[in-house]
Amino acid sequence: SVLDDVRKIDTKVDFPVSLSIGMALGMKSLKSAKELAEAALELALGRGGDQAVVKNGDRTHYYGGKLQSLEKNIKFAGITNGMPIS
Repeated sequence: SVLDDVRKIDTKVDFPVSLSIGMALGMKSLKSAKELAEAALELALGRGGDQAVVKNGDRTHYYGGKLQSLEKNIKFAGITNGMPIS
């Protein structure tokens, strides 16, 4: 899958490359599709990232999500310590 291919990218840093995707299907207008795709992306990121979320009307499908999210842990630490995240 695309998510697996992205995970295989070798980097010179201490954390892996990941990809989060939000998609919408079955919408009649571009505006509705955009809003639903953005909601799907937010859901993917909220679940830790590194996954694809596809929304088709009231149905939601999840793919991937094998890596642990570093950003989620950093945000939590920033909120707990009351320090801004740069």
